[in-house]
Amino acid sequence: MSTNYDDIAKQNWSDIQPPTLLPLGSWELVCRAAKLVPPKSEEQKWQVLFMFQAVEPMEDVSDDALAQLGEGWEDRVENIAYRTFFSTASDKQKVKKLLVRLGVTNVDELNVETALKAAVNGRAIGYVQQEHFTTKGGEAGVKNAVSHFIDQAA
Repeated sequence: MSTNYDDIAKQNWSDIQPPTLLPLGSWELVCRAAKLVPPKSEEQKWQVLFMFQAVEPMEDVSDDALAQLGEGWEDRVENIAYRTFFSTASDKQKVKKLLVRLGVTNVDELNVETALKAAVNGRAIGYVQQEHFTTKGGEAGVKNAVSHFIDQAA
């Protein structure tokens, strides 16, 4: 995709494709961002937001579905957001386990902020599915989502 202003500004809307949904299954994901998100109100909880990019399907992803996805899918798939709470001890252990999966082996020696930064560019295997949602404005949509992460055989 061009980063030139004129190329972007002169695109026809009819040429802009909708985001591509990945076939269901396990995918190697690379962490592109990880940050602690404070609550916006007293009723909300602290969360951790991870942004992942799908890089490679695992063997449980259907060959037919991959063929339908076609060449160049990497450029058509948006990053996948994964949010998890960070309030209870079990929430925090879940985040810690994901950080270790992402290659942050010295997580116990780091503070939360530094460990999240260290996770960027780390890789994990996650099960990707589609999630249906409705915006506050009432618009329905569907997006890629990670339902869970998978332990890799050593």
